[in-house]
Amino acid sequence: MKLSVNMKIVGAFIAGLLFPVIFHVSNSIASTASPTGEFICIGNYSTWGWRNNSGDNKEYNEMSYINFTTRNASAIVNKASVGSGSEPTYQEGPVETGPFTVSSGPIPGSYKLNWDNEYIIVAPVNSGNSLYVVDSGTGMTGTCQKI
Repeated sequence: MKLSVNMKIVGAFIAGLLFPVIFHVSNSIASTASPTGEFICIGNYSTWGWRNNSGDNKEYNEMSYINFTTRNASAIVNKASVGSGSEPTYQEGPVETGPFTVSSGPIPGSYKLNWDNEYIIVAPVNSGNSLYVVDSGTGMTGTCQKI
């Protein structure tokens, strides 16, 4: 099919309009700017197999505070000990506080928070007002809400 000169001009014009939009979207996904503000988070750990591991002191949930402005975070991790065939006993953990650094995460739009020789991966959602959180070292998953 042979295109007229006018159709080629219109096509080039449309392509010229779409290129900046596509370029902007790809750049915004690959951005290294970290989330901003303060967040309260809750996370849950996998509890599969507790009954088969009597006596183990297992992490089962946590609540944390992340401040991206000051680059400080606090967390309290609750644990449970399981007796042979009995119900778990729960223990509130101490509050741990310290600075963190932020780097690009392993997937587009995610960030790696390095804290006390550990790290978590966060992905901003809901226009940056919420974060999905994954800790691959412990199996913890959670969510954070901007405050």
